[in-house]
Amino acid sequence: SDLEASVKYFLMGAFATGFLLFGFALLYGSVGSFDLETIGQFSQKQDGNTKFILGAIFVLGAMAFKVAMVPFHMWSPDVYYGSPTWITLFMASVVKIAGFYAFFRLMNIAFIGIREDWLLVLYGMISLTLLVGSFLGLVQDDVKKMLAYSSIVNVGYIGLVFFGVDENSVQNLAFYLLAYSLANVGVFMGVIWVEKYKESTFYYSFNGLAKSQKLLALTISISLLSMAGIPFTAGFMGKLGMFLPAMKDSLFLVILAVLASMVSVAYYLRLIMAMYFQKGGNNQFTQKLNLSYQLIAIFVIVLTFILGVLGSKILYYLK
Repeated sequence: SDLEASVKYFLMGAFATGFLLFGFALLYGSVGSFDLETIGQFSQKQDGNTKFILGAIFVLGAMAFKVAMVPFHMWSPDVYYGSPTWITLFMASVVKIAGFYAFFRLMNIAFIGIREDWLLVLYGMISLTLLVGSFLGLVQDDVKKMLAYSSIVNVGYIGLVFFGVDENSVQNLAFYLLAYSLANVGVFMGVIWVEKYKESTFYYSFNGLAKSQKLLALTISISLLSMAGIPFTAGFMGKLGMFLPAMKDSLFLVILAVLASMVSVAYYLRLIMAMYFQKGGNNQFTQKLNLSYQLIAIFVIVLTFILGVLGSKILYYLK
């Protein structure tokens, strides 16, 4: 229910914020400043400062919670499922963008001196995130829960930005987050529409959607293919920007990410199959798609292919 989801998110969010503040307090206690550059300089000079290391661990844990990285992901599926779908879309896109950008800056500026140590921790967490997100997504019967696990596995892909960091890392991160958010808008738009008329987000609620709502089904399908990283979509270019630099630091993680990507294709295809190849029930989608939905659908489809085909040129101009 909405209430259960909000209480769960509030309590666990408050707990993680407490960790973050405690971490910042320890950092301030050892460095005497909140400036990221100053903390970064201290991190390069410190030699096993326990207070500083503890502060870094608390901050890492809190930021991992904010972006739902395993093992701090437990709140994510329940909150996604229990929240109104508009809120779920907001959390899957805007909250992820802000959380990951802050996470990336904090770790690479404030804790640059202990990079080897926290990279090792992230290595384990990202490996688990990729495995949990891809395999638990397979056993879901509800599309919103499937998208929650899809969001977790995407955290694993985005986490690869910490490996093989170079001058293009921020642009690659921005491009991936844009592509991922665009795909989320395309899928959740369809989920919101189906939920409005079927009052359910189970896979069978989408049966036969393509027969009566071709544009909506096409938007969902293209967005799912973009999430899966199929060539000529924005998601493919985004994944390329994440995977290629990370190969310098960790080939194993990239191979794991590719395998996780292949597993997640299975549950994306399940939804596409339901829309195109399953017969709908008596309560069919006869309502006309209103203009705002049509405009968003066209915008998502066009931009997904523009970013997919011209992604490298766009990234070049972002530099």
